[in-house]
Amino acid sequence: MDAQEKEKLLKRIETLQLEKVRMSRSLVELQMLNETFKDINSTLDLDTVLKKIMARVSFCMEADVCTVMLLDQEAGELFVAAAEGMDDETAAEVFLPLGHGIAGWVAEKGEPVLVTDVEKDFRFDERESGMRHGSRSLVCAPLVSKGTVLGVVTANRPGGGSPFTEADLDLLTNIADQAAVCIENARLFAQLRERAESHGEDA
Repeated sequence: MDAQEKEKLLKRIETLQLEKVRMSRSLVELQMLNETFKDINSTLDLDTVLKKIMARVSFCMEADVCTVMLLDQEAGELFVAAAEGMDDETAAEVFLPLGHGIAGWVAEKGEPVLVTDVEKDFRFDERESGMRHGSRSLVCAPLVSKGTVLGVVTANRPGGGSPFTEADLDLLTNIADQAAVCIENARLFAQLRERAESHGEDA
């Protein structure tokens, strides 16, 4: 075997090894997504669903801070409905108009986004500062159910950590797709329960 043939063989081996790594990652992600869906779909209580989403996003994305922001259609703004790695007081103070900031942009466009340096991104809004807690890298995906944007889910990493990648964004987007269905189901269940209780009182 001459040097050229040996080099081709080594490149082929390297390609196969990389493909094996990608396949292993895909299998792990599929398993995580399946476990995530079963976990957050195990209840119809909205608060519990939101907490489960946060726990799963924090684990799957290896995020220091993550939030679910829901869209108040009447006010036209996002509010923090659940958070991991953020104190309640800070979360309660964050309100972001639709189209403003990174999260507002994602909610308006209905498109996920990967940001490697938050403060250098043209969409960054000072009102999002309380959500970052020193984070540098961010991924944000819309929560969409039946063509309607319910809100967004965001994961953050600090400047000292490794930045998110496109693969991370794909994973968060898949989680968001599942989470949106569970949120919508929980909301519908709450509405049905309210109607049933109202009819019971009327009777």
